[in-house]
Amino acid sequence: MSNRILLVEDDSTLSMIISETLQRNDFGTVTARDGEEGLGVFTRHGADLIVADVMMPRMDGFEMGRRIRQIDRNVPLLFLTAKSEIDDIVEGFELGGNDYLKKPFRMLELIVRIKVATSCDGRRESHICNWRLYAGSFNADSDVS
Repeated sequence: MSNRILLVEDDSTLSMIISETLQRNDFGTVTARDGEEGLGVFTRHGADLIVADVMMPRMDGFEMGRRIRQIDRNVPLLFLTAKSEIDDIVEGFELGGNDYLKKPFRMLELIVRIKVATSCDGRRESHICNWRLYAGSFNADSDVS
């Protein structure tokens, strides 16, 4: 497993589905149930990428993101949320989010966004980064030969 993803999601069923899908795609995952727990996990153990719900108890994903940005300006931060108003999207990006995916979403789209954020440190350069994707019966890779 090449990348460690911190998944912060208060819906235990969705958290389990996302975590298992990430593991099938060779991502190591650690989960947290709310922003306060997520901040603690990140502070103690770090992560290569954070996927965070926005609306959670104790500390929401935006506040967690603000606090993480005070610790680490570079870790990719992807928000997953049902909040789809333009003001919410703008707030997520302005506080330092790298991506914003609206619920409901397709797991394949989440995996592709994570792969882009974690491959080649998220840089879009002229070279090709190798990746392989598994989502249900769908398989794809970056080999274009």
